[in-house]
Amino acid sequence: MELNDHGLSSSPTQSPKQTGFYVTLRKAHYSVQSGAVLKWDDVRYNPGQNFNITTGAYVAPSDGFYSFSAGIWNNKRAGFIILVDGKKGNWVLHSGSNLWDGSTSATINIHVNLRKGQQVQVESYETGIVYGNGNTNAIHVKSYFSGARIY
Repeated sequence: MELNDHGLSSSPTQSPKQTGFYVTLRKAHYSVQSGAVLKWDDVRYNPGQNFNITTGAYVAPSDGFYSFSAGIWNNKRAGFIILVDGKKGNWVLHSGSNLWDGSTSATINIHVNLRKGQQVQVESYETGIVYGNGNTNAIHVKSYFSGARIY
């Protein structure tokens, strides 16, 4: 198995129904407006090519039960939500832990049944600053979005 620059396999052994992705932010700082979808620009794992870097959306390649996670490091002002087909569910990500430098970090995990073609994105519901890596080869990331089909 070959590993990419981030230590992840770019071509793992998968059954046709398994799929997943892991994306981060490349720049050091991103200004986000309320209602804006985060555009993850550092794709670290996307073997099925189901994450669309242009739209910031993961598109389910098949019906199934999926798990998604987002971790956001921000300036205490930005709140986030995971959207399914542009609709808000009962899951909200808002600033959680205070960090040493005055910023905050929060994580959200959702598990949801999706139909083929449904899209999942992270949206800001407040204006603020989101922190990215500032270095595409960073091992410890500041903000990320990931997901996988469970069954």
